Amino acid sequence: MPQDRAEEMVEHVLERGRRLSESLLWRLQREFYDQNGVAAWDSGTVPHYVTNNPRLARAFCRVFLGYLRDLCRAHDQRPLDSPPVLDLEQPLYVLEPGAGAGRFAYLFLKALADFQDAEPLRRLKVCYVMADFTRSNLEFWASHPQLRPFVEAGRLDFAVLDAEQDREIRLERSQTVLSGQTMRNPLVVIGNYLFDTLTVDAFRVQDGRLLEALATVWSDRPEDLQGDRAEVLSHLRIRYEHREAEDDYYPSSDWNRILRDYRDLLGNTSLSLPVGGFRFVDNLQELSSGRLLVLASDKSWNRVEKLSGLDDPGLVLHGSFSLTVNFDALGRLFRLRGGTVLHSDVRDSLLDYVLLLQDPAVGEPRETRLAFRESLSAFGPLDGFHLKVALEQQIPRPTLRVALEVLRLSDWDPDVFYSLGEALIDPLPAASPVVQREMADGLERIWGNYYHIGLGQDVPFNLARICHHLNRYQDSLRFYRLSLELFGQHPSTHFNMGLVYDSMGDLESALQCFLRALEVDPNYAPARDWSLKIQARMAPGP
Repeated sequence: MPQDRAEEMVEHVLERGRRLSESLLWRLQREFYDQNGVAAWDSGTVPHYVTNNPRLARAFCRVFLGYLRDLCRAHDQRPLDSPPVLDLEQPLYVLEPGAGAGRFAYLFLKALADFQDAEPLRRLKVCYVMADFTRSNLEFWASHPQLRPFVEAGRLDFAVLDAEQDREIRLERSQTVLSGQTMRNPLVVIGNYLFDTLTVDAFRVQDGRLLEALATVWSDRPEDLQGDRAEVLSHLRIRYEHREAEDDYYPSSDWNRILRDYRDLLGNTSLSLPVGGFRFVDNLQELSSGRLLVLASDKSWNRVEKLSGLDDPGLVLHGSFSLTVNFDALGRLFRLRGGTVLHSDVRDSLLDYVLLLQDPAVGEPRETRLAFRESLSAFGPLDGFHLKVALEQQIPRPTLRVALEVLRLSDWDPDVFYSLGEALIDPLPAASPVVQREMADGLERIWGNYYHIGLGQDVPFNLARICHHLNRYQDSLRFYRLSLELFGQHPSTHFNMGLVYDSMGDLESALQCFLRALEVDPNYAPARDWSLKIQARMAPGP
């Protein structure tokens, strides 16, 4: 009888019996990001939309403003003989490690600009720092035209940062070194899909005992670990062997305390400990003199009850790999040190939000709590994402009114706009003047939220089509030119520009566009037909 293919698989063991945090997996992952740079997001290999959209950026911005209000209140109400809570002459830095392609940073900075006249921001200098361990990403950010205005205004800087190792940060543009000796204000850190890429250790609680889970990594084909890292990682597998863990497993008493708590609280289950996240937090707390706010979103276990009945951690592959984050453990670390921890509401979701705050000068962070609850725990960015997905699946062709409401709810998200497609474009000519005006008002907001990294969604092309339907001919031509600039020569783009010129009565320009479409694709029939029509109309009459 033929054997099952799984039984035929030969294991090529690459390492055996290692702590998971010391596995070669992490080196391969770093090499994947170093090898691919921004292309990891450009190609769609690494999922990122759910943490890179206007609604989440604005929600995080509102929480940040809540924290600034708490800081300003504490600063204004401090006793005269106590040190200031804020140094208003120095910037307050917002650090985004693992900033990826830069879309979230761009959207956050745009949201922050909308609140620039709000009281906290009028008093403070805020500088956003995009950071990553691979320099190629910094080079991409530095050359990106949509980020340049923020750099020139002194609101944006860049840094190379190893999250688990570095205890100071050197800013590329200003050459400022952020350290425990130079920082005068608290540090705010934003980590979207960051902690799930930092090292973890694996354990098992079994009958009241704590066991360490030692990893064996193997491949289903002979590997020399050379070449394309995505290809190498796609063939790797992992399994564990368990043995009794020492009482003082780590040098840190706080880390060991968390492990003991899990041993005493949990029944039989497996769990991971985010030791890379712990190191990162320890470094940040040293750098900021213990005044730190972390805002993060990730797939996670954010409460201890979610840690029950789990299997040993497995790899989630997406070109690279990631592991579900134990946000409960990070929260315990902050609480042990007197900090405040906020989690998003319990939901069956693919993403959780967490706020970790340690700042003794603030006291009770009332405004921060309120902003987090209203922006992230009520109807938040992830709920908007679920609604978008449900709409696409259940109502493939919504009415124009429904499409506009969803678009507004998304905060005029270009991805939502593109996904709605014909539901926005086709009914527009017959829509009421009020609806047409509403759509026209949203066009620049959609474009303002667009950040180009090379993905295949030609947003300016669809914006141009809508402008044509609204008789906004110059705007339509502007967006078609942007489409050509960003997405290259396409016959339909030149053809549509010809239709716009025809609507304007400029037959000569229309003909040139149709002929240009034929240069790009000689077999493009619509351009051939229209060029003949235009030439006939341009011919002298009898």
